[in-house]
Amino acid sequence: MTSAQDWLPNDTVTITSDSGTLTGTLTVTLFEGTFTEDATGCTPDTEASEVPDQEYTFEPDGDASGSEYPTSNTDFLVTEDNDGDYFWLVVYDDDIVEDPPSHCESTSISITD
Repeated sequence: MTSAQDWLPNDTVTITSDSGTLTGTLTVTLFEGTFTEDATGCTPDTEASEVPDQEYTFEPDGDASGSEYPTSNTDFLVTEDNDGDYFWLVVYDDDIVEDPPSHCESTSISITD
């Protein structure tokens, strides 16, 4: 007996702000590959590629600090054929306070059916 295992990548970003309310634009993008992260933020490595149709944009106009913004991927699956390194690039461009550095959340997955 076998069972096919797939991974449906999703993430939830929580934004907190000392100003109490959130404004601006939050962009969350799924990449395949690796990245470099330092004090200035996260940069996809040259071999990394954006996964098509996996960019999510949110506009928290006056939302409370601590609000959550979930991705809604229902189409892109990681399977045994495309397993490997994936990461979410999170960029928040705030209209009021200094923009924080970008951030990456990584996952390395190996699927053996």
